[in-house]
Amino acid sequence: MLTNPHQLIAISQHPDYLDAAITYFSEAFGIPEEIYRDSITASLTTTSTLPRFYVLVKGTELVGCFGLITNDFNSRQDLYPWLAALFVSEKYRGQGLGKLLIQHAVSEVKEMDYPSLYLVTDHTSYYEKFGFEHLGSAYGLDGPARLYAYSI
Repeated sequence: MLTNPHQLIAISQHPDYLDAAITYFSEAFGIPEEIYRDSITASLTTTSTLPRFYVLVKGTELVGCFGLITNDFNSRQDLYPWLAALFVSEKYRGQGLGKLLIQHAVSEVKEMDYPSLYLVTDHTSYYEKFGFEHLGSAYGLDGPARLYAYSI
C-alpha cells in the first residue's frame, strides 16, 4: 500500500515503537501520555481485535498515526470500531498520507470482519471524499460532533 520511504507500523507487531508512538499521539492531540500509554500498551497483549494503533514512519521520523478502538469518548457506545486519532504531521500534509492511513484502517477493519467503521469529527468535507457518510451527531466531552460511518 505505501511506497518507500513510508512504512506503516502496527504497534502490536512492533512494540519497539511503543514509546515513540505514545509520545507522538500525545503531542499530536495534547492528551496526557498516561492515557495513550495505558491504551496502546494494553493493545500489545489483548486477544481481542481491538484496540489497535498504527504509526506512519518516514526514515526514522513518525509522520502520521491512527487507532482503531471500541469507543471514541462519545455517546454512541453501540457502534464500533472507531477510527480515532488520525493525524499527519503538518509538514507532510497534502501528500495523500491521510488517505493512505484511512485506506489502511478500512482494510484492517474489513480483515477483522466488521461491517462498518465509524468516526466523530468537527471536520466537514474531508471524510466524505473517502466514502464516509454523515449519520448525524454523537455527543462527547466537548459537546456534539459529526458522526460518520464507512460501510465495508
